[in-house]
Amino acid sequence: MFKTSETHPIRVDWLPRAAAGAVGLTFAPGKHQDGRNGRWRRSLARDLDDLRDAHGVDVLVCLLEDDELDRLRISGYQAEAEARGITVYRLRIPDGHAPGDPTAVAALLATIAGEVDAGRSVVIHCAGGLGRAGAVGGCWLRERGVGADEALATLRAARGSGCPETEAQRRFIRAWPAGTRRA
Repeated sequence: MFKTSETHPIRVDWLPRAAAGAVGLTFAPGKHQDGRNGRWRRSLARDLDDLRDAHGVDVLVCLLEDDELDRLRISGYQAEAEARGITVYRLRIPDGHAPGDPTAVAALLATIAGEVDAGRSVVIHCAGGLGRAGAVGGCWLRERGVGADEALATLRAARGSGCPETEAQRRFIRAWPAGTRRA
């Protein structure tokens, strides 16, 4: 059986609210993938419409590499999102890895903070919404003054015990400096 946009509507797991906007995590909208969590045959248009209309998403942060967009059959993702009025930011992180460039992550988090402070809802995703999305979401929490263990527990409560997926991603969160902004 396939998991489609109709049988398994896209969901957003929101992190504790910050400022006027919100930050959440999800999987890649529209993905076509055979994986350990099932066979996915989703509609990109339907998922983007649902993110915008049902979840109030204004901004997507895509952590997929370019070749993954092709493999997941969502190469038109950014144009489709922007046609719906959804802003897209990208930071390419290899699947299964922690972010490799802390400076790029810091810049992305600053961009997310600006969007959230402006009252916009931001959703971070990778392919499955666990590993890379969890790593960046965990750093978001750390910048808001959340301790490393609490950030990891918050991610597990939101997305399940596999978030983030790898020890390297968990180490990246633990090493991220705690900020003074409050969630």
